[in-house]
Amino acid sequence: MDNQKADSNEKERDKITLDLLTLVGENSDVTQRSLALEIGIALGLANTYLRRCVDKGLVKIQQVPRNRYSYYLTPQGFSEKARITAEYFKSSFLLFRKARREFENILTECDASEKKEIILSDISDIAEIAILASLGLNPSIIGVIGDTKKSSFSGVKVIKENNLDDNFDVVIITSLQNSMSRYDHLK
Repeated sequence: MDNQKADSNEKERDKITLDLLTLVGENSDVTQRSLALEIGIALGLANTYLRRCVDKGLVKIQQVPRNRYSYYLTPQGFSEKARITAEYFKSSFLLFRKARREFENILTECDASEKKEIILSDISDIAEIAILASLGLNPSIIGVIGDTKKSSFSGVKVIKENNLDDNFDVVIITSLQNSMSRYDHLK
């Protein structure tokens, strides 16, 4: 469990660093306050991360008139940004593949138990993965519950919750938050 927490903390630090490097790379006139607001962290934490980036040689500071500073990415900063981005994509693809395999297993179980018409509980990234996993498999995802003006999501019909009828066999929870309370609500 401690390794998981350490990995989670490192990923959060990398995410903040990546966001900071991205923002500095896009606008050298960015302020610490605007960095903090854009990243969604406290001003003091933005200052700490910026100082770490300067200490590591990732960002260079140059004073400009009127007590202001400009921040520039160094070649090492560009390299670190690329490394963190690659790590992010690697972990994202691993998560995607794992989720797709899980949905393939769920859909295969549905097929084996004669559950052919499936509805997804919510419009989300997880729902999109479920839809992709269903391609080429027997069970059919016939709808996704959502409160949107769009009539489809990733090629699947969007159904308003109050218009839900009994013409389905299974609802798969695809809520990204509070999945247990979503399950209780739909039950």
